[in-house]
Amino acid sequence: VTATGGNLGATTPPAPPAGCGGPGAVAAGGSTTTVPTRVAITGVGGSLGQFRDDGTIGANCSVFNFNPFNYYQTPQERWGGSAFATYEVMENVEAYANLLYSKTRVRQQVAPSGIFGSSFFVPLSNPFLSASARSTIITQANTALGAGTLLASNWRDLNTNGVVDAADDINLVIRRRTGELGERSSTYQNNTFQFNAGFRGEVFDNWNWDVFVQHGQADRTNIAAGYTNVTNFGNALNAVPGPGGAAVCRSGDTCVPVNVFGGYGSITQAMAAYVGAVGIEQQIYKQTIFGGSISGAVDSIKVPSAALPVQWSFGAEYREESGETIPDECLKLAPASCLGGAGGNTLPIKGGFDVYEIFGETIVPLVSDAAFAKSLDVELGFRFADYNPSGSNTTWKAGLNWEPVDGLRIRAMQQRAVRAPNVGELAAPLVSGLRNATLDPCSVTNASVLAGNATLRARCISTGMTAAQVGTVQDIVSGQIGTFEGTNLQKLPKPETADTTTVGFVWTPSFIPVVSSPFVSVDYYRIRVEDWIGEYDAQEVLDACYNSGVASQCAKVVRVNGDLASPAAGIRRLTENLDYLEAEGVEVNAGFGVGFEDLGGSDAWGRLQFSIAANYYMTNERRSDPTIPVVDCMGYFGTACGNPTHQLRFVQRTNWSFGDFSLGYQWRYQDAVEIEKPQQADTFAKFRKIDAYNYLDLNGSWAVNDAVRLSASVRNVFEEDPPIVGNEAATTAANSGNTLPSNYDTLGRVFAVGLNLRF
Repeated sequence: VTATGGNLGATTPPAPPAGCGGPGAVAAGGSTTTVPTRVAITGVGGSLGQFRDDGTIGANCSVFNFNPFNYYQTPQERWGGSAFATYEVMENVEAYANLLYSKTRVRQQVAPSGIFGSSFFVPLSNPFLSASARSTIITQANTALGAGTLLASNWRDLNTNGVVDAADDINLVIRRRTGELGERSSTYQNNTFQFNAGFRGEVFDNWNWDVFVQHGQADRTNIAAGYTNVTNFGNALNAVPGPGGAAVCRSGDTCVPVNVFGGYGSITQAMAAYVGAVGIEQQIYKQTIFGGSISGAVDSIKVPSAALPVQWSFGAEYREESGETIPDECLKLAPASCLGGAGGNTLPIKGGFDVYEIFGETIVPLVSDAAFAKSLDVELGFRFADYNPSGSNTTWKAGLNWEPVDGLRIRAMQQRAVRAPNVGELAAPLVSGLRNATLDPCSVTNASVLAGNATLRARCISTGMTAAQVGTVQDIVSGQIGTFEGTNLQKLPKPETADTTTVGFVWTPSFIPVVSSPFVSVDYYRIRVEDWIGEYDAQEVLDACYNSGVASQCAKVVRVNGDLASPAAGIRRLTENLDYLEAEGVEVNAGFGVGFEDLGGSDAWGRLQFSIAANYYMTNERRSDPTIPVVDCMGYFGTACGNPTHQLRFVQRTNWSFGDFSLGYQWRYQDAVEIEKPQQADTFAKFRKIDAYNYLDLNGSWAVNDAVRLSASVRNVFEEDPPIVGNEAATTAANSGNTLPSNYDTLGRVFAVGLNLRF
């Protein structure tokens, strides 16, 4: 299921002027990699503009609406099977084994590929350039040459006459959507299996033991199709007149010259075959575990005031995990692979870790059947782990369970948890990619601020810009910026540590008339993760460098031709330990039943069951380091937080069961959110806030007999439309089709029917 209309049909996208567009072209609200081609002289801010269908060059006049190609619901084929076996070896000893296997095929799709701002030397004698376009380029290039902004590295004066003319080559930034190649797709084929076997049994009285071995492997092949081959594109643009004036490539006979200097359809089938590309990647992940445990109690070991003995559990485990990624030569090509619009290259990965662990837990009953203490227990736990290469760490827990009277249990727990870095975090090579950001402070978009801020201008120059480039280079395109990501092999991340506090109660009263099985649970929680493993947000780096002057963050900025939108430019985001994550809130669960009894005392008219589960956030924030502001996500969505974090969410269910029939509804609620404060001023007013949403779902079933059950459901009964937030209002991973599919229903009213057979 794909997005329709680019904005769910809320409005019709504005059409571009005549002669400036093709399929998917709109006047506003899309990508600057569009059709016809946008073009600029490399390193010369604000130069040239956009081709027209007739081959002339004018002002920028259209962008590309990429949203209709994105799937809201990804198609999937899946086959799976499982087998289980047990065998009684002898009294109190049982052997067991199981095997799980699944095979899936998933196809994802996004908008057509293209040339996303790559720079190429183009002969000004290229036959596909119209006389008018050639004249425009030469005029602006000579103007830039006189102003000192046309660098020698971006101009080849082949006839050495000191001026730009038709005999020369000029370095051009090309932005052209290649719809002639079809949409981009990624087809994933996965094979996964897991085998588990062991022995378990009973030893002594009330003591159980278990030893096992487990091995699993996941293999994935990804075929990326519909992309442009950036290298071949460069060869195809480097074309000059041949015999009879027809375009020929300078690189050789196998090259097919490409025409991107006209409207849609200027790329012929033969051209598309040469500039198209397919990438293949294989991934393999393996896990092996050996473990054993024993648990039970000794009747003689107990506290005198308690009726039950102390419960014990001990165990040990060895675990080994390894992963490998094998890309083809196309995907490995630096800096952004041969695939246009893939976001970055992929280098081979092979790495892993192993860990030895021992653990123990105990529940110590302290008091039983005393005044104001029907029961009072202490729960303790400890685990020691030695990771290679992350080192050793310990985790623990300490909790209290107190039942002062029948039906009321009060509980509290303090825990220390540790997560060691995984294979990807320990062994990721340096690759390029795309991440979200909102503003390059040194670009033309910020020119008015730069004009009166000498400090900011100096910081821009310190990161590799010339004085002439400051305030003139292009800004970030489509809300995305190039990045360089991977593991810092000189400083591997260490384990992250979390401290969790929970306090709450469960109340199951037995004295309330009419209702049955009532319960209420309320829990307060606070989770704080120190030294969390991750990467700085790209915009965090830019703000810390240019707004705060943090030298270590400025060192992460890589500019090409003065800007951050050219290939090989971007932000270094190596995996490392960051400052903290914190979440705090309250969870509530409650429910009860009501029976409609006839005079005979039976539930002749069935029973109603009510329940509700709610979460209320008090804190949801993170910070990368003390020099950078806290990112507060509670009640917000955006390029830092991604999907919305609703302060209040709940699901309320009611179900009526009557004999073999059941009817029910589900009410889903999530409260209002707004875009992150740093983005508010630059966001279209109607996209800044999303009101609270209420969804109603219906369901019913009929047990025809013991073997057959029919069911039906309707999701989103009132067909609530999802919110429209624009294509740059959140991270690319969260925002699809101008909305947020992970949080809001995008498919409207959905009907489902089911048949369950038991044999």
